[in-house]
Amino acid sequence: EPQAAAEHAAEALRQALALEPDQAQAHALLGAIEHSFEHDWPAARRSFERAIAIDPGLAFARSAFGRHLLFHGDLVEAEQQLALARQLDPQYVNTRMHMVNLRIAQRRFGDAQAELDAMRDIAPASMPVAGLEGLLALVRGEVQQALAHYRRACELAPGHPACEASLAAALGAAGRIDEADALMAGLLQAHGAQVLSPYVRGIVAARCGRRDEAVAHLQRSIELGDPNAIMMPADPSLATLHDDARWPALLEALARPRPG
Repeated sequence: EPQAAAEHAAEALRQALALEPDQAQAHALLGAIEHSFEHDWPAARRSFERAIAIDPGLAFARSAFGRHLLFHGDLVEAEQQLALARQLDPQYVNTRMHMVNLRIAQRRFGDAQAELDAMRDIAPASMPVAGLEGLLALVRGEVQQALAHYRRACELAPGHPACEASLAAALGAAGRIDEADALMAGLLQAHGAQVLSPYVRGIVAARCGRRDEAVAHLQRSIELGDPNAIMMPADPSLATLHDDARWPALLEALARPRPG
């Protein structure tokens, strides 16, 4: 399970850094674990900054730091780090994906589309590109286009649970709730509740207009240490929950460090 695996990974990284404290990639990886699984942003920031201090030219470290700054809501600094990462390694697709999510968070949708167009030159038949195009279409209110993009993502990664769940979310946004429910029922039957992220299930419920169910899944994702949960503050798929009285409590729970 992700939480157990993260605990082993963190232990291995800390042992490695005790032996060789100047390994920049190890510091960056530890920062990702500290944020995604331990929910300890101050510790994560220290690890990312240590990685960059050791190797300022390591695109991976700057890209990872930018991603986590984005999810923490620090959009200005996230843009600075992601721009540097892209300059250092223009063909690193992960950085470009993070930049798309940043542009969506900034509501700079035209710039997000330009980023996707550039990514298509590097990775023309990429499931993540198709999925991001679906997300961008949804936030623009272009539901039919979103459905087409998510269907394309499912074709590029057959049987991928997250792709099919994203398609279910788009169906919910289109008001086709019965189809969304049928797709999710098939996913749960095929993969089980242990495989399908509770955070992703929360997104589907939110897109289908089921607030109580969405909040319950999101609470569960925090309790289980679902690494996707750190996306919650910046995730446009959850915008319909921002005026819910329970939303601040979810963010407060997410910000509390997990017991180690």
